[in-house]
Amino acid sequence: LPGRTYFIPDTQEKKNPLLITQDEFILEIQKKSISLYKAIYSVLTGVSPLIAQEICFQTGVDADLPTNSLDESQILRVFHILESLRNQIINGQYKPNIQYENGIPKEYAAILLTSYSQSKQTEFESISELLENFYAQKNTIVRIRQRSVDLRKIVQTALERNVRKYDIQLKQLEDTQKKEAFKLFGELLNTYGYEVPTGSKSCEVLNYYTNEMITIPLNPEKSPIENAKNYFEKYNKLKRTYEALIQLTKETHDEIEHLDSILNALDIA
Repeated sequence: LPGRTYFIPDTQEKKNPLLITQDEFILEIQKKSISLYKAIYSVLTGVSPLIAQEICFQTGVDADLPTNSLDESQILRVFHILESLRNQIINGQYKPNIQYENGIPKEYAAILLTSYSQSKQTEFESISELLENFYAQKNTIVRIRQRSVDLRKIVQTALERNVRKYDIQLKQLEDTQKKEAFKLFGELLNTYGYEVPTGSKSCEVLNYYTNEMITIPLNPEKSPIENAKNYFEKYNKLKRTYEALIQLTKETHDEIEHLDSILNALDIA
């Protein structure tokens, strides 16, 4: 707040890492019954979980070990690393750096993070420059991801619609397989229709293609020749439908593959 006197916020009775003594540190750590790295940032104000992990890494002590399983020599090693970092800070030996993972900024610190690969870090002249870069890059990634989510929703909706349409088209295409049976019925009725009494609901005739008997359903209100004509009309209608669906299913299938490729591109982008 402008014009107000600055004061250090409530630190939950944590110790100042620049002032804590060795004996105080050992005593405070031994009071805890949690993992070592959690104990470090619980005891010291201004120390983040990231820096606590870094201290443990430099010490060579497992960060997840419970403090009640550590002996005094291990805690002393932790304090010596803390002392080393404290001297760097007091002397202004900062190394502002950003750690990257898969090209994305993951962590940043004012000191060198030896627990991370040095090949995946970028150092900066000041912490202000670091923060500008870190949050600008993060903001760009968030915007890209949000745009990606929006695009994905559009593409996913179109994909689902095309998949449903494709399923319907395949079902319709399957229904057109009856056309050959209708054509056969028409041919056989033209051949044997004179033998079939008018008003019959069906007739059994020889299929000269297979040399087997076949039953043909009939409309009893129509003559055998009219039934034959009706079957040929059904055949021609299904044939036209079949030819149209072959083209349509290909177009829909191509559209589905195209939309799938867009989703893959969004994943890669």
